[in-house]
Amino acid sequence: MQNLIVTKSLSKIKWGLSYFFLLCLFISFSSCTKKTPGGIEVEIPGQGKVSLSPKETLRVNLETEPPTLDWNKSTDTVSSQILVNVMEGLVEYDIYDPKMALIPALASKWESSDNSKKWKFTLRQDVKWTDGVPFTAQHLVDSWKRLLDPATASDYAYFLFVIKNAQAFNQGKIKDFKEVGVKITAPNIIEVELEKSVSYFPHLTAHASTYPIRLDVIEKFGNTWTAPDHIQTLGAFTLKNWQHDKMVLMERNENYYGVKPMLKYVVGYIIHEVGTAIDMFDAGNLDGEDRIPSGEVKVLAKRPQYHVMPSLLTQYYGINVTRPPMDNPLVRQAISYAIDRKQVTSVLAGGQVPLTSWIPDGVFGYDEKIGIHFDPVKAKELLKKAGYSETKPFPKIEIEFNTNED
Repeated sequence: MQNLIVTKSLSKIKWGLSYFFLLCLFISFSSCTKKTPGGIEVEIPGQGKVSLSPKETLRVNLETEPPTLDWNKSTDTVSSQILVNVMEGLVEYDIYDPKMALIPALASKWESSDNSKKWKFTLRQDVKWTDGVPFTAQHLVDSWKRLLDPATASDYAYFLFVIKNAQAFNQGKIKDFKEVGVKITAPNIIEVELEKSVSYFPHLTAHASTYPIRLDVIEKFGNTWTAPDHIQTLGAFTLKNWQHDKMVLMERNENYYGVKPMLKYVVGYIIHEVGTAIDMFDAGNLDGEDRIPSGEVKVLAKRPQYHVMPSLLTQYYGINVTRPPMDNPLVRQAISYAIDRKQVTSVLAGGQVPLTSWIPDGVFGYDEKIGIHFDPVKAKELLKKAGYSETKPFPKIEIEFNTNED
């Protein structure tokens, strides 16, 4: 299966990668697997060395340790690569559709009324958790309540703020969740009332933070509920093993209600250095690597294994707007005007596309005129208006960045 080197284009964004992952599950974990005549050997605590069939196993690179597999709290892409394969939401995106249409997942159908202010979801009744417990509407309501609970402190609670009284509940202004516009009206029916008409509401339920939970499992195991021995999931794969900072192993869920994955195992290595990952690929110990150092793109692009494909991914710098000098909007605008995004993507040379807004080309609503474009003269004017000059130079600021070599 050793056949892919992939580099990402920033021109398209993909949140729902689950269908792609069902076929070739692109994630990465790092310990060392070893190819033997009998298969791929992995070391699993308590089981020793286990041999996996090379024909049924994909080995990829996660790059870093998943911070958390608690989907109500997770905010990073590494964790989401695992979560979209072991879990599902009410709906998901059809990645084979150029328009990325929504398709049924845990909900078999959905409909709106009152000019898209009210929504009704009909849930599948043939879905079971990995321990055999039937999936119910209460599992979804429990998740949404936990996501909105201020005690959970979820960064993605705002995904549900369009629901009636959801934001007030999250802010502690309302204590009783029964006042939030989420109701179970039948064993497999959930009705949602929104604060206003929102035609895109079903799209929000494709996000991992909204996936259903097993409250009984969380209450029983506390902070360790996401451990392989404890976690219960609904997706096409199960979490078989998690060796922190080393390796994650996922196994095909034979009880999955949908189409079974062709792969039985996915071994995800946690390999921080891109050079190491490429060496493992060349040695036949890794089946794919999607981080390509910009300085090596021209060389690696000549290989037959090199493929370029669109990815629903936007990279950005988040700014703390409460600390000087970034609390001044003139300063923030000046910095944005001073960045030549075309030069940045040219240096990266991996097919990335410069953006000036959150909506990339290829996604509905894209407008190249939106946002701030490169204009150093304008940047200097704004800094001057903000009170900075040669006699009062702009102070140093700190930028935090990930371990990606680019």
